[in-house]
Amino acid sequence: MRPLARLRADLATGKNLEIYLTAAIALVVGVLGVFDLVDAKVVGAATLATLALVAVNALGPGTRSPTSRSGSPS
Repeated sequence: MRPLARLRADLATGKNLEIYLTAAIALVVGVLGVFDLVDAKVVGAATLATLALVAVNALGPGTRSPTSRSGSPS
């Protein structure tokens, strides 16, 4: 599947939204930081928020225990 088609399908179904949100925040903060458009405190706070999203995603309900596996990857 082409990347843009996959993005459109994921957004339409609500799948992987946290991944896209995390990537968007990281990209925006990176660009703003590189061009010195925001204060370093803002970049630091946004970086911590992005890391929090990554941690929540890693520990969230998407993780399954070995007994709940259906055998097919999702």
